[in-house]
Amino acid sequence: MTSCSKKEANITPEPQLFGKWQAVEQYNSYLNGGDFQWHTIQAGALLEFKRNGDYIKMELSNAPCTGKFAWQQLDKSIELNISCQVNKMIQKYSELNDNTLILDYQGREGIIRYKYKRI
Repeated sequence: MTSCSKKEANITPEPQLFGKWQAVEQYNSYLNGGDFQWHTIQAGALLEFKRNGDYIKMELSNAPCTGKFAWQQLDKSIELNISCQVNKMIQKYSELNDNTLILDYQGREGIIRYKYKRI
């Protein structure tokens, strides 16, 4: 007798992820002089994660970016299939709770972090 175990890929996100988030701070790491500090963002991007899997990102300078998301619990990431990206994007997060979401972007000069607050 043999058995296989399926890898848990797309499961229901933590309830904390659902809702609207606004970018309030950016951590540059080595970027822009590498001061390794959080900097306040004025009028930061708005993200919305809906319970039906819809995703919306709005920035002042661009049209809304829309699509679908899938939450990956094992590697703390969010997979995005969105209108403003040709290929799907995997977005890592380092913190998620009721009021704070920190998304990590891998850049050429290290990780850039964006802190979002629930609105």
